[in-house]
Amino acid sequence: MTFLKADQVEVFEQEGFLGAQWEPDADAEPPNPTVIDKLPASAFPTASRLYIYSSKAYAIGKKLASKMPAVRDIELHETIEADTVGVLEAVGGGGGPVRCEVRHMRGVSEEGLRWGDKAGELPSIERLHVCVEVPEDLGDGDAAGEFGVSCVSSLLKIRGIEELKFRLEPPAAFDSFERLVEERTHGHTIEGLPGRFGTIG
Repeated sequence: MTFLKADQVEVFEQEGFLGAQWEPDADAEPPNPTVIDKLPASAFPTASRLYIYSSKAYAIGKKLASKMPAVRDIELHETIEADTVGVLEAVGGGGGPVRCEVRHMRGVSEEGLRWGDKAGELPSIERLHVCVEVPEDLGDGDAAGEFGVSCVSSLLKIRGIEELKFRLEPPAAFDSFERLVEERTHGHTIEGLPGRFGTIG
């Protein structure tokens, strides 16, 4: 089965779908239907946009991403780092550059994001917007700011980055990150971060 006219793929959690009264337990495993495995490798040959809206949708989303050879825009909601990287790995590094927006990511270790360690397995990402929730134990002071610096350092290792927009939650943690960046900025360079930067802020 091939969806020749589909231009985007959306995965979301539909409450009360078709009037259904049954819902899985809150701690149930996310749905992972094997029927998707039977779709051809290019089941969505022209679909260029992938949206995943629910934390329970990533097992399905990863499978669908691997069957979208033309995907160029990816938008992820309610995600954790492992699922985000899993979607990008499913897209793979063999196609053209993509644009990726991660609306809210939790479950990141105190060491920060580590996407850069897998840069060779991820697609080239020309525009990346990421909002990361700071681990609670780090608070919203200097430790949270250093967490942000570590995250950005890893993200800058991804191939093809032309625009990176990065935010931390809560806002006070992002303020600490901005302060550290300002203190370490010298012209177009930032202490501890590779490369030269045009617009910082």
